[in-house]
Amino acid sequence: MKFIITSDWHLRRTVPICRLESPTEWMEVQRGAIRSIIETANNIGADIVHLGDIFDKPRADTLIVNMLIYQLYQLETTSQFYFIAGNHDVPYRSYKSIDEVSIGTIKRIERSYDPFLVEGEKEHIKFRYIPAGKSPIVKEAYNVGIEDYLLHSQVCPESTSWILAHHLTFQDRSPIIAEGLCVEDWIRAFPNARLFTIGDNHSGFIKQTKEALFIVPGSMTRQTIDQADYQPRSYVVEWKSPYDVEVIDEIKTDTNPKMTESRYISTEGIKDERLNAFIQILKKQSDISLDFIENVRKFLSMNEIDMEVKREIRELFAELDVKI
Repeated sequence: MKFIITSDWHLRRTVPICRLESPTEWMEVQRGAIRSIIETANNIGADIVHLGDIFDKPRADTLIVNMLIYQLYQLETTSQFYFIAGNHDVPYRSYKSIDEVSIGTIKRIERSYDPFLVEGEKEHIKFRYIPAGKSPIVKEAYNVGIEDYLLHSQVCPESTSWILAHHLTFQDRSPIIAEGLCVEDWIRAFPNARLFTIGDNHSGFIKQTKEALFIVPGSMTRQTIDQADYQPRSYVVEWKSPYDVEVIDEIKTDTNPKMTESRYISTEGIKDERLNAFIQILKKQSDISLDFIENVRKFLSMNEIDMEVKREIRELFAELDVKI
């Protein structure tokens, strides 16, 4: 069996501040990257395994969702698109609202209905969402997702040899400033696993230890200035058995980016990035005081803020039943 391991597409309509493409060109960059993965899957008869963060935010623009659906429907009937949820796909790192966000749309249309099917013939399942727990990819696979990996290590079947997850993971001990895991953390938690495929770290890597093979695909496109010299890619894996897994190829995407140099990023662009960082902090809040709400209202009224950022902030508060 062959699988294409990919993650962190972060599909978005707005052009990242580090990119010089027009909105139309940026859409084509994303479309072209997905097309490369789909075409490879069709050519070699592989299934695609997406490790989370399909979208850059839970409620993606309709144009983005429709573009993705169209591209995924180019998959041949011999291939499937398996996907797990990332922290950008669902609000507050919770699966409870999955049917209210964009990834839930993909989940809902997982079956490909053919009007010419003979009565009684089964329809092909083209998209398959994988919740936390045992995975349908192979019987030895288990999805930790975005949940507590240590809790899952206590209930994961001993027969599990393939772990899927969406957790910030580094090759070695994570930097002090980052909330992340390292390869050794996963090995200690799941000593029987022989393959770990993990999303969330946008700078991918492959690491073979004596215990297991680690595949962290990284992002599909370059969306921050520190990725200017980074080559995004996905990996083709051949699974012969739980003890015989090999990376046999890679799919490079976003190969000719138009990116600005860091010294040319405007003050306004930096301000927007900081506002987006604020949005990420807000997503994690469960208890918001009245003083905080009033300060945000003043902030929105007194500052010249990009309308897209304003809309995101208001949508987040609306999810908490707070009007801004």
